[in-house]
Amino acid sequence: MANTPRASRPPEEAIDLARSAAALVALLAAEREERLSQTDSPRRTEVLLSDAGLTPHEISRLTGKSFAAVVKAIQRAKGSGR
Repeated sequence: MANTPRASRPPEEAIDLARSAAALVALLAAEREERLSQTDSPRRTEVLLSDAGLTPHEISRLTGKSFAAVVKAIQRAKGSGR
């Protein structure tokens, strides 16, 4: 079975790439937020994720922050020219 193509793996072995990617982003965002709490960073995590193309709803789910807090952070950054 070592030569079994990935497409023929049983469903229980399949990895949901979207969920895995979301989990990784959430972990990285949490780590970054922890570091930011110790320093004053010029770019907030919400802004970086927004610039990467994520919606405020997606950012909210990934960071665990409220939708309103995410939107406010993005609006503040746009207003300050960041």
